Amino acid sequence: MSQCIEVTAVITDHGDMSVGMRPQQWEVQCPFYQDEDKEIQNDFREELKKLYQDFSDGRLEVRYGYEIKAEEEMFRQLEEEYHQEIRDEYIRGVEEERLWQEVLDNDFNKYIR
Repeated sequence: MSQCIEVTAVITDHGDMSVGMRPQQWEVQCPFYQDEDKEIQNDFREELKKLYQDFSDGRLEVRYGYEIKAEEEMFRQLEEEYHQEIRDEYIRGVEEERLWQEVLDNDFNKYIR
C-alpha cells in the first residue's frame, strides 16, 4: 500500500471589493495516498467548493499546495528568464553603442587629418 501524504487545499473566495465583499481564504489538510488518482483529488476539490460555498460571498477557487508551488516555480523561472533577456539586451546595446562610437571616431579622424 502506498504512503499517505498530507496535501494542503487552499480555498479562496475572491469576493468583490467593489460591493464590500472581502476576499477570504481557508486551508484544509487533506490526507491523500501518494499514488492517488487525480480524479479522486478533483472530486474532493469539487466537494470542498460545495462545502465552503455557504461561507463565501463570491467565486470560490480550490487549489492544492503542490499546484500553487508549481505555479510559483513557473513564474520564478519566467521572471529569471525575463531578467536574463533584459541583461543580455543591455549588454548587446552597450556593445553596439561602443562599436558605433568607434565608427564615428574613425570617420571623424579621417576628416581632421
